Amino acid sequence: EVRGYPPQGGSGDDLTDVAKKIEELGENPLDEYDLPFDAKLDGSPEVVWGVVTTIGLSAGDVEGFNLTNQEKLIEALASVLDLDPSELEVTGAENSGDADMPLVVQVIIVPSDKTNDSG
Repeated sequence: EVRGYPPQGGSGDDLTDVAKKIEELGENPLDEYDLPFDAKLDGSPEVVWGVVTTIGLSAGDVEGFNLTNQEKLIEALASVLDLDPSELEVTGAENSGDADMPLVVQVIIVPSDKTNDSG
């Protein structure tokens, strides 16, 4: 049921937990945060070496999705998921052509004890 790479050293559990949490959050868990846009969470994350999820934003486009907005989005999402912002990374953004959510942002979540970076 989990596509992507096989979990190394039993790390699959944490990823599955994060994925489950995202599914349970519903579309609008970020509404309580003071974001400069509405953010709509896609409730079907994909588990690879991290948990990949997409978020639709009500404002902006790829060009305008600057670092400040990325950080705000990451901090809000990390807070909702009870993770450290350093465990989340924006991996892509694209203009969706959708009137309500013109910008789609892809985020990958790698719980920290899963990384082998010594740093």
